Amino acid sequence: LYPRAYERLVRRHAAVSRLDPYLVMALIRQESAFNPRATSPSNARGLMQILPSTITCSRHYQRTVARRLYTPAYNMRYGCDYMRKLLKQFDGSLPEALAAYNAGPTRVSQWLSAQSYRSPEEFVESIPFPGTRVYVKAVLRDQAIYHQMMRGSAQFAECQTRSRSARGSANTRRRVRSRHRAGRLSAEAAAS
Repeated sequence: LYPRAYERLVRRHAAVSRLDPYLVMALIRQESAFNPRATSPSNARGLMQILPSTITCSRHYQRTVARRLYTPAYNMRYGCDYMRKLLKQFDGSLPEALAAYNAGPTRVSQWLSAQSYRSPEEFVESIPFPGTRVYVKAVLRDQAIYHQMMRGSAQFAECQTRSRSARGSANTRRRVRSRHRAGRLSAEAAAS
C-alpha cells in the first residue's frame, strides 16, 4: 500500500532541493504509484510525472528529455526541483504548491487572485477542480503516513480474531446448510 521503493534516491534528491522526503514519497505514490515507466495522457512521465516542457522549451531537446524522464534519478532531480520552485512561488504554502503541481501554477494563481482564503484548509476545500482537491488531500495524507512509517512511529490496530464460540457457530451453520442442501437433492432425486 505504501511502497518504500527508491527511498535512498528520494532522500538524496529531497535533501538537495530542501524538501521533506516524506512529501516526495507521497507525491510519487499519487503521481505514478512508483512506476518509473508511467506516462500520463498529457505526456507527463516517470515517477514524479514531469512534462518534458517543464525541463526545456527547446523542441530539439524535448525528445531526449522525454526518454530520460523514465530514469528515476533524472526524474526525481527535476521533480524535486520543480516542487521547490512551486513552494517558492506560492510563499511556502504546501497546499497551493501541490494544487499547482497537479493543475498548473497559472490556474492556482487565478484562483488565489479571485478570492482570499483564511486558511490552507479553506483553500483546499475551495479548489474548483474536484480531482485536484482530492489529489491535494491525498498527498497531504500520504505525507503524514510516510512520516509515521519511515520514522517508526506508526501505530497499527490489532486484528480482531473471532472467538472460538463464533467460529464454532459459523461451522455449525455451514454443516446445517450442507445437510439441508443434501436433503433437498435426495428429495428431488426420489421424486424423479
